[in-house]
Amino acid sequence: MSDEKTKSRPTKRPKAAKKAVPKTAKKTPAPARPTAAAARAARSGQGSTRDGGSSAPRLTPDAARDFASRHRAPLVAVVVAVFVIVALYGPFRSLYQAWRDNGMLLEQRVQTDEESAELEGDINSLMTEDGIKDEARERGYVESGETRIVVEGLDAEDDASADEQDGESETPWYLRVTDFLFQYKAQS
Repeated sequence: MSDEKTKSRPTKRPKAAKKAVPKTAKKTPAPARPTAAAARAARSGQGSTRDGGSSAPRLTPDAARDFASRHRAPLVAVVVAVFVIVALYGPFRSLYQAWRDNGMLLEQRVQTDEESAELEGDINSLMTEDGIKDEARERGYVESGETRIVVEGLDAEDDASADEQDGESETPWYLRVTDFLFQYKAQS
């Protein structure tokens, strides 16, 4: 008996309501709820068209909000990363340019030190009697009893330019890329 009491009983309608509904009318079932995938497709504007083909996705504010709500964490990470890159570009550019200028100045210093050492060696050799005689011969002077011979047709300039080309090093590709990225122009 207790089972019969717990069963739900149909609610009684007031008499006025009974008269409004004809007895021959059939109840229509409630429309089925769309699935989650169908609801997403409807919101984003995707779905099939009448001719059987699929329509192109439309970018609507609702679709953008739906995408943003589903991908909130990656979007926040991308926005923060872009902000950090933009904020730090100026300081990194200044740092890179200072680093490249420092490298150029160090190369110039090494070359200057080498030239200085060479000149000091020349000075030390000219302080001796043999060094003085060698320098005088290079300038065309001869000692008594010697004959001066002049050789023409030798190009001393070609030898010097070949040495200069060997000394020049081409900038590596990765430095050319970062020079372009940070807009570096070498100082003269």
